[in-house]
Amino acid sequence: MGDKILYFDCETTGFDPRRNDIVQLAFIIEINGEVAEEHSFHIQPFNYSTIKASALECNNLTVEQIRTFEEPRTVYEKVKNIWEKYVTRISVDDKFYPAGYGIDFDIRFINHWFKKNNDHGIGSFLSEKKIDPLPIMRMLSRRGGIRVKNHQLATICNHYKIPLEKEHDALSDIRATRQLIHKVLRKKADTR
Repeated sequence: MGDKILYFDCETTGFDPRRNDIVQLAFIIEINGEVAEEHSFHIQPFNYSTIKASALECNNLTVEQIRTFEEPRTVYEKVKNIWEKYVTRISVDDKFYPAGYGIDFDIRFINHWFKKNNDHGIGSFLSEKKIDPLPIMRMLSRRGGIRVKNHQLATICNHYKIPLEKEHDALSDIRATRQLIHKVLRKKADTR
């Protein structure tokens, strides 16, 4: 089977995955260290009334733009079909390792997004073993290994000289996160 990593990032209409929705989902599928697929989807929310103005500002979006995005069910079907090419949902051992920066936030949102699409099976795609460089960056910062003003992705990428094309764009963020994870893993391997 080999290592299957699903790097993913969500841009949302707020911070509550029950009330708010995903408006952009980007992911990179990596099999044994090689990129197999990369996708970015812009998605209409299920509920327009819960969109936070601060989220729109952060994502540099307007409600008018969001109305032109694909319907959530259409995107859900596309995502599910892509993921099913790599993971056998009924197999306990055949899962993606979820990877991302602050990945718990994204897992909560994608889990609720699946539920809103009447699919309670996000666990059939994702392993419980997560890959997240954020806790490592916090630990390094606390111990003086890196000196940064905060632990935001843009700040960390700047520290490691990793290009971040457009902050708060899910595809740009996840590409940078993947580079960061590979850089941190290489550095860790070099210290053995």
